[in-house]
Amino acid sequence: MGRKETEMAHWMGDGWLMFKGVLDIVRRQLGRYEEADRFFVEQLSTTTPWVRAMQLPTTFNARLATAAPQPFLDTGDITIARLLRRHGAVITSEFHDYEAKVRSGAISEHFDGDHHDSWMTEMQRDGEGDRVWKYLYLRHPQRQWEIELCKRHFPTTCNLFRGLPSVDGHLQQKPGAPPYCQGYCQPEGHDHVPGMVSFYRLAPGSRVPLHNGGNNQRIKCHLVIVAPSPITKGSASITVGGVRRVVGTGDVFCFDDSYVHEVHNGGGVYQNLSRVVFDVSAWHPKLKRYYTKRGQVDPEPIADDFPDDTCTFNDEGLVVCSEAGKDLQDKL
Repeated sequence: MGRKETEMAHWMGDGWLMFKGVLDIVRRQLGRYEEADRFFVEQLSTTTPWVRAMQLPTTFNARLATAAPQPFLDTGDITIARLLRRHGAVITSEFHDYEAKVRSGAISEHFDGDHHDSWMTEMQRDGEGDRVWKYLYLRHPQRQWEIELCKRHFPTTCNLFRGLPSVDGHLQQKPGAPPYCQGYCQPEGHDHVPGMVSFYRLAPGSRVPLHNGGNNQRIKCHLVIVAPSPITKGSASITVGGVRRVVGTGDVFCFDDSYVHEVHNGGGVYQNLSRVVFDVSAWHPKLKRYYTKRGQVDPEPIADDFPDDTCTFNDEGLVVCSEAGKDLQDKL
């Protein structure tokens, strides 16, 4: 089968699985969890390589599979999470400075309410009739960075993540080597970038319903910029793969984007507080096990995102390449 035929077969099968996946999500949104679990067992599990009822990816790399569900990841060994923790105060300060300039009229608002995911909250509006879920892009889904926005308002924030292999890199197959993705994989050439780097704002009293990102090779790491108090009425939460986590200002967490997830913002005691998070999409840290040093597979995990990892191959065929390496020693 040629490449075009392979891609066509993938996308046709992908569309059918996506349709079944939507049916599964609808059942869960209606609270019919047992029915949804049965539907997964009867309609999906026999034709898909993944085994989790709440994990509905269109790309599933079996090399990243876990014995037990792991919707939230341990952030201790994830470089992106360490950067968010260490520099969270600066990232937050740059955001608040930007917001202050918008309120004063010094600059225009860059938050986008008509983004590619806005259909999920289309029926919701805030008190002024505006959209409730907005994105402020620093990096768009297809790799383009907002250079002027970074330069003028978010220089430190952008400098921390721009050029990192796990953020700006792409998965690349070595000719003649075994495929880096095993299971239900995209046609060759589609694993280009992990996704966005952006701020998300969710209006008080709003929710983003169940959805998923469709790729278990990607993780999302969040720094909560501002949120209602987690110990009072009207808190904010995120539920990933059925695991609910109440979040507060300053929290850092990472999750597997292939699990269905939803977000809710109670708006605080007086229902007037927005929830803002800074989101960094990155390649799954387990992909690092395929990096090489001096032509040999390193027996221990190589430190995430260091410059000697910018574009290397091994005989297993998995590589993350970056346009520009960065020395993180001063950042971590």
